[in-house]
Amino acid sequence: MRAASNDVTAPFAVTSHSKPVPCGRRRPSIARDLVIEGNETSHSAIEHGIYVSNSGDRPIVRANRVHDNHASGIQLNADPAQQGPDPNDPQGDGIIEDALIEDNVIHDNGAGGAAGINLASVRSSLIRNNLLYEMPQRWLWWQ
Repeated sequence: MRAASNDVTAPFAVTSHSKPVPCGRRRPSIARDLVIEGNETSHSAIEHGIYVSNSGDRPIVRANRVHDNHASGIQLNADPAQQGPDPNDPQGDGIIEDALIEDNVIHDNGAGGAAGINLASVRSSLIRNNLLYEMPQRWLWWQ
């Protein structure tokens, strides 16, 4: 499940057995104020269950069931290499700030070496009240 626009809400979807779509070279996408709530994501063959990328500030990932994905269950991955000179520029600042990850049930993810929740270039954020179990690698990875 991915989004690339501001103020997106993705409630009550079910995705299963998804495969990556080849996009070639593309401009990074940024979705600020994204809400992913009440979804079930499972059995992604190669990727993560839920993936928030680049400089999308204030994402909320709440009350989702995320299981049996090859990579991370929930991945928040900002990209400092995409940093622009102005943090208000759509290119962004390469950091995700003020994220909230709560009330998710996350299990059996990461067979490909990832964590249940994986965070990269994420700052000033809150992770609370998540249930994680049966992870072959790590429960949480924050870099």
